[in-house]
Amino acid sequence: LAADAGLATAHVEDISARVAKTWDLCVELVAKPQLWALAAQRGAQFVEFLQSFLAMRRGYASRRFQMVLFAFEKPATAASARAAAA
Repeated sequence: LAADAGLATAHVEDISARVAKTWDLCVELVAKPQLWALAAQRGAQFVEFLQSFLAMRRGYASRRFQMVLFAFEKPATAASARAAAA
């Protein structure tokens, strides 16, 4: 898709290890009964959201989930290079 838009890959970085730490913290949070009481008051979607934290943690721990950062750039054309120089 990026190439179809005329973009070139400038940078690719796997940030999974840093993101995985977030899910460790989230699992610690969902261990608190107060959060479950709040979730019960807020409805089923909130409860389902909290239940997903452990699955996310397992996904990153097993490397089945990955978070990759992509940065793209639009290569300069001769016309844009001349306009930038002016």
